[in-house]
Amino acid sequence: MAEEKKITDEILSDEELEQVAGGDIYQMEDDSKNFKRLGVLSQFVNDHDKNALVAAFAAYGITTEQHGGYLGKDNKYFLGNQKISRETAWQIVNTQWAQGNRPRVL
Repeated sequence: MAEEKKITDEILSDEELEQVAGGDIYQMEDDSKNFKRLGVLSQFVNDHDKNALVAAFAAYGITTEQHGGYLGKDNKYFLGNQKISRETAWQIVNTQWAQGNRPRVL
């Protein structure tokens, strides 16, 4: 059985953030994997359970429109009423996580 790596006070590096890029369902999968690595989600979230991923971002003040499916449409990320990039959304998550905001959503 593979040993699971625990992250303590680590944020995602720029290289890891590059792996978060993609579109539609692939963005959701990568976001889910990264929230799982941070301990915000206890399990992988797929297209059938978007609510957990939406709640994970909401815990950091970010609202999202999760498109899912294989439509090639990027998910959208907002801080308040302002649209932000996915990279900015993850910078906010990482900054708050490093400052101790570590909610457990699922």
